[in-house]
Amino acid sequence: LPALNGTVLQPFFNNIAKMHVTICDHLVAKISLLSYEYPKINTGTTLLISSEEGIGSMFTKNGQALFSFNNHSGEFGHIIIEPDGPKCGCGKSGGLEAIASLKTLTDSCRKHLQNPDLTFDDVCKSYQEGNTLVTEEVQED
Repeated sequence: LPALNGTVLQPFFNNIAKMHVTICDHLVAKISLLSYEYPKINTGTTLLISSEEGIGSMFTKNGQALFSFNNHSGEFGHIIIEPDGPKCGCGKSGGLEAIASLKTLTDSCRKHLQNPDLTFDDVCKSYQEGNTLVTEEVQED
């Protein structure tokens, strides 16, 4: 919102809008929602893996999010699985994210189907309908 440019969000919501907010990354928000919806994950250790633009991860132990020394929840997608593989957005080659993220799959299907407007939902529907090119991309080794 242009009206919020330069606004420090947490005090804005806490003081002006009279609501308490916690500002966090999407994995913290996702694991918080899941722990509310599925209270059983609040005991023991849980691993959440999320694939969108990249592939992220977060561990919880007894409902508490675990962070690395630099306050990251996890960069699962940067694990190198093909040293000579495609280049990742981080600059390294062969990371899981560069090979298997939802974005990578969608981009690959756009190229092979010659459809620049293809969405991930379109990819899923085409796969379910048995589209040979999409099936080959999804099942590629």
